[in-house]
Amino acid sequence: MVGGWGGWEFHLRRGQGTAEGASYDSKRNQLTLDSDIDVQTGGRQPEHILARHGAITKEPRELTLESAQISGAGRMLQAAHAVAYLAADNALERVDASGDVRLSDAGGLRLRAPKGELVFHSTNTNSANKASANTASANTAPAKAGSGSTLESAWFGGGVDFESAPQAADGHAGEMRVRFAAEHGGQGGRASGEAVAPRAVYALSLITISAPPRLKRIALAGFFLNKNT
Repeated sequence: MVGGWGGWEFHLRRGQGTAEGASYDSKRNQLTLDSDIDVQTGGRQPEHILARHGAITKEPRELTLESAQISGAGRMLQAAHAVAYLAADNALERVDASGDVRLSDAGGLRLRAPKGELVFHSTNTNSANKASANTASANTAPAKAGSGSTLESAWFGGGVDFESAPQAADGHAGEMRVRFAAEHGGQGGRASGEAVAPRAVYALSLITISAPPRLKRIALAGFFLNKNT
């Protein structure tokens, strides 16, 4: 960790970042980042993390963020509070978010809820993904092998407002789950930073929706969007 002129630069195994002001508590093994946090991770699906304030602990391996924004692969998550759980190699495993949680993607999907969770699939065979009970039943397919981690699924609860521009649909549901899949380029490989698009969006409880009649029938059956791959 290197500091100068009030700014600090820190390095992780799979990324690096900067912050304005920092302090280290050796007893708690915690690095507190005072403000203006900017972290860029590596791997096949890099993540860009911004936050107003945060802390990094080694045991457990967690990155706690206030006023957080996590973006990558054509998708952005924003929340008042977020905790990123890291694998032994510092690859993202899970992000728990609360407080005006918003998810948006390049395809026109918008979700807003009091709380949410992102689950990543580690593409390092030595690191297992720790999915929670919220996303364990999403029937997600594992990502292809490589370095780092890729977004696999998401859960939102506490009352979810959603909008899908491609379907000209919007509405509200108690809970929603999203499954993601990589959109492959013309060469058939997984490129660094490639888009990861929603493959399916499920409403898990009573749902109200404003949409064309065909979509309304599907949504009221509990299935909002299914993108063919």
